[in-house]
Amino acid sequence: MKVNKIIHHLCKQEPCFKIAEFEFTDIRIKPTLTITTDDSGTTVTDDIETVVLAHSCEDHVEDIRKLLKEIQGSAKQSSEESKEE
Repeated sequence: MKVNKIIHHLCKQEPCFKIAEFEFTDIRIKPTLTITTDDSGTTVTDDIETVVLAHSCEDHVEDIRKLLKEIQGSAKQSSEESKEE
């Protein structure tokens, strides 16, 4: 028999720190370039992995969702501004 310790995630909404019941995730795409020596050319495949962004208790699901959307929106805006330069 093997016994493993359970890792509890806590709500990230300060000063709550209750045991989290919800997990917010997104995906990260890591493109992989494969160059072949025959006539088939170049192949690009995507390696997709799930990334955990945050955890929350039942009381703060909407607060954390709003915060993550704001962060995502400002990151997108920042990326668009750097493309314009």
